[in-house]
Amino acid sequence: MLSVVSNINSSFNNLLSAYNNSTRLKEEVIPESENAYEITRQGYLQGRFAFIDLLDAQRTLFDTEAQYLLELADYYKSLIELENITGKTFIN
Repeated sequence: MLSVVSNINSSFNNLLSAYNNSTRLKEEVIPESENAYEITRQGYLQGRFAFIDLLDAQRTLFDTEAQYLLELADYYKSLIELENITGKTFIN
């Protein structure tokens, strides 16, 4: 019984962590990366930034979006683990 409670607690903590991380990425980090990319793109078009700067901003944006997708995957994996352990469905 203790192991079941421990597994539930672990899955819930993983779920909560992935939720918080994905929310922060979606609401804060990705918009900041998009803004930085757009500023760099405009600056590149105006001759204020080098092409390498544009590529760096684009890579940062892509990396941030990839991290968001990984956090979402972790969230759903933890949710499935929690559903399997408890026998309950949390999302229809």
